[in-house]
Amino acid sequence: MLKSVAMQSARLLAVLLFFSFSSVVLAQSFSLSLEEVSWEALPGVQSFAEAQWNEQWLIVGGRLDGLHRRQPFASMASDGRNVNLWVVDPAGQQLWSRALTDLPTELQEQLAATNLSHYQDGDQLVLIGGYAYSATAGDHITFPRLTVIDLPGFITAVQEGGSLEEHVQSVADERMAVAGGQLGKIGDHFLLVGGHRFDGRYNPHGPDHGPGFSQTYTNAVRRFRIDEGESGILIADFSETVDEVNLHRRDYNLVPQILPDGSLGYTAFSGVFQHTVDLPFLNSVDFTADGYAVNNDFAQYLSHYHSAWAAMYSAADNQMHTIFFGGISQFYVNEADEVVEDTDVPFVRTISRVTRGASGLREEVKMEVDMPGLLGAGADFFPLPGLVEVSPGILDLDALPDDAPQLIGYLFGGIESTAPNVFWSNEDEPSVASARMLAVYLDKSSVTGSREARLEGDNPLRLRVFPNPTAGALQVGLQPFEAGSLTLFVQDSTGRIVRQFAHTATSAEEQLIDLDLESLPAGPYQLILSDGYYLRAAPFIRSGE
Repeated sequence: MLKSVAMQSARLLAVLLFFSFSSVVLAQSFSLSLEEVSWEALPGVQSFAEAQWNEQWLIVGGRLDGLHRRQPFASMASDGRNVNLWVVDPAGQQLWSRALTDLPTELQEQLAATNLSHYQDGDQLVLIGGYAYSATAGDHITFPRLTVIDLPGFITAVQEGGSLEEHVQSVADERMAVAGGQLGKIGDHFLLVGGHRFDGRYNPHGPDHGPGFSQTYTNAVRRFRIDEGESGILIADFSETVDEVNLHRRDYNLVPQILPDGSLGYTAFSGVFQHTVDLPFLNSVDFTADGYAVNNDFAQYLSHYHSAWAAMYSAADNQMHTIFFGGISQFYVNEADEVVEDTDVPFVRTISRVTRGASGLREEVKMEVDMPGLLGAGADFFPLPGLVEVSPGILDLDALPDDAPQLIGYLFGGIESTAPNVFWSNEDEPSVASARMLAVYLDKSSVTGSREARLEGDNPLRLRVFPNPTAGALQVGLQPFEAGSLTLFVQDSTGRIVRQFAHTATSAEEQLIDLDLESLPAGPYQLILSDGYYLRAAPFIRSGE
């Protein structure tokens, strides 16, 4: 059994004690193991864009250094950009590289960016935005550009020479100025989810200190097609859905999912930052062809920033599994089997699994194996070519062998840290861009579970509103997990926050409060309760006089 570790903060102790653990893992059907691949020629790179074609990897952009430094003059330095294109043959251990200098300036700059939103669509790699120093702008910017790479010709040009530009199409568009977002595709439409536009040099003290910067979260999912026009590609059928509370996130994992009804969707797991605290989201958001749904009933504790992940589906059990490899997390399980919260949100070695069952309920499991270091953040998982997929990016778990371990792919790159918390370190290289490559094996014949634990991710917040509809004040019944500071957001039908209230809960008992909403226009709204950890929402209607 795992136990919660007693901490000084009563609030923290309460949150940790809310966890429930069991050595009996529901729906467990496999174990994992990792094997280091020896290959000294690999480059160290993190937060890059990637694609696979003809059993080879294409690496675009990213950083050649570790976690960004806190000093503005050193943060995201120009010489840390990855200004080379890399083609990797993992089976034959062959490596090709080519500088970006043969491309037009606007492409040289964007393709050296970090945190590009990207998606492989068949034989094309779609790239959006990204953040880096731009000599053209004379500053660090988020690039307002969408670029499409034709993989067969582009990879051949990297390997053998010839024109790179003829295999690239690009269009400038301010709506594509997004960094730290994620890109997916359902049917003919791409989904650009979350992220922000960040221009200027990073400064932990805020935008008005030092050289300054501007930052605007998209707070949105943007849907569009990429069509062929007379003069090249164009963005068509564009729409935007805003949710200033739940889509105010970046640097997270957007994972393709087979939903309980068998349709394709995506889930945005965690990400940063909440409005009221500089901490990750614990909830998730599901996206379908028709819209999106916020999941406040399940909290994810063990993976909170972008990391390497693997997705797999079992049609036999109607279960969707997502594996998160290391990375950065607000919570972790230490060697004494204690759950620890660290609000500095450290690098961790945890490998965790989130499983969605046939009923739609989710569970989170800390798996028995850990990463062989503080690895995984800004890394990627490359599925082994030839394995059966039920949809792009989702392995068919039922098609894997039942009687022996199966190589399912490789982990590559990312940040490797010397310690859990290095942001405030004054060392020269407290973290680096990793060149390590790890083979990932899945074994359906070996399921011990002796060191695995299931975390109950139930949401303890309770919220009700009345009368509903209301022509004046709204009465709110709220029950927090414990006494403390709460925030109430009123969100309108366009997803904008139109009112915000602070409340101090005096106990963990239900409390009734009145919110004065008489100046609010008539229409449908949501009231959203936040305690800095969990969110709970209740719809209401403001009627006319």
